[in-house]
Amino acid sequence: MKTKQQWVNYERSILTYIDIPGFREMIATKTAGDISRSIRVAREAVEAHRFKTSSPETPEADFRNFSDLCIISSAKPSRHGTLS
Repeated sequence: MKTKQQWVNYERSILTYIDIPGFREMIATKTAGDISRSIRVAREAVEAHRFKTSSPETPEADFRNFSDLCIISSAKPSRHGTLS
């Protein structure tokens, strides 16, 4: 049986990984609200549009987290200034 080759379009992105140090201790000693606040602070700290001087062409970042690992993905502009 021959498989059909399919082309997949990938988007070039810049990935940033943030690990919250001391998370194991936070789980043991802090409330769920404190932990949630720590993750929200990390998210807000990397938001490009929180600055008045940010460029309107700056793409929105996709923020995901699992436990204490936060992953931020931003589309990478091409050499011509457009998103690729």
